[in-house]
Amino acid sequence: MPIKDYDKPAEIALIEACRMGGGLQISTELPTEGTAENTIRAGLIRELWLGTEDCKPPAQGLHIWGAWIYEYLSLMGEAVPVSLLLYNCTLAEDINLQDCTLPGLYLTDTQLPALRAQRLRCSGSLHLRAGFEASGPVDLNGANITEQLVFTGGKFLAEGVALTCYAITVGVDVLLLNGFEAQGEVNLAGAKIAGQLNCTGGKFWAEPEALNCSGMNVGANVLLLSGFEARGAVDLGRAEIAGDLKMPGAKLAKRLIASGMRVRDGFFWRGVQGHGITVELIDAQVGTLNDPPGSWDPVKKLHLFCFRYDRIESKMDVQERLDWLAKHDATVSRFTPAPYVQLANVLRRQGFAGEAAQVLIRREDKQRAAE
Repeated sequence: MPIKDYDKPAEIALIEACRMGGGLQISTELPTEGTAENTIRAGLIRELWLGTEDCKPPAQGLHIWGAWIYEYLSLMGEAVPVSLLLYNCTLAEDINLQDCTLPGLYLTDTQLPALRAQRLRCSGSLHLRAGFEASGPVDLNGANITEQLVFTGGKFLAEGVALTCYAITVGVDVLLLNGFEAQGEVNLAGAKIAGQLNCTGGKFWAEPEALNCSGMNVGANVLLLSGFEARGAVDLGRAEIAGDLKMPGAKLAKRLIASGMRVRDGFFWRGVQGHGITVELIDAQVGTLNDPPGSWDPVKKLHLFCFRYDRIESKMDVQERLDWLAKHDATVSRFTPAPYVQLANVLRRQGFAGEAAQVLIRREDKQRAAE
């Protein structure tokens, strides 16, 4: 449909704004219904975003504030020349950006039913933040984002899987910070993130699995700090983290799965809240284990078989460290000496020969009792 046939007041104003090289501000409030003054059909946004012979999109991107956008917005497979920036907008139907190429996408304080963007290629940043709300699934599987991927303050309300970023590639950081909330599972399995993954203050409500980061590769830190809360399991199995894994103040209701995880620097397990948590560190490897006295009290079941760490930074005494190993012993069906040998070797290297000897004596006592 030619742009001259879009004749609603807001549509005419948007066309004129584009021709002048600017954006359109209808309102600073999120519309709850469509009116003659705020309604823009999705077909016009598609035409202006791609550009027409008589109306090129502004070089700084297509900016719209306070619009009610109806009809299905699809740019599947298209190469879009500029970014789209929607503020305080309501979309009545889904957005489809599958196999689309674009410079950037910024949806702030904007509501929509669902976003389908599998294999999207974005040469800038992608923001679904600060009041963004999706009632259905957001699918970024296989997408490639050159800069930041920001979900801070966004709400993802779909049941089942609310936000899926399987095998996504991100050139900088992935942020699910304060105000982020997901009712369904968040899937980052197989993600490749060059910067940090920061979930500080994020709320992950799904059960049985809340956050799936299995097999992901992160070039900096993974931060699950104060205010982070997960009702279901957090899965870091086989994840590779080039910096630290920091969890001070995190709240876990069920389980941390970290079997096969690799953390090059520190694993900070301190101030974690919960009751009766299960922690699986089977065949995990970290640089420094940072766990102050009392930090393992919320854990009921602990799997330490083949858990390796190069050093310990902790004021925990040897008796509490033996109690830590006893949690593992109580979890597994048969005695495994490897966790005792690992601890003794690290203590000895760090100059605590007496404590290392106590650990090995306890190992021998338990091994004899198990025979």
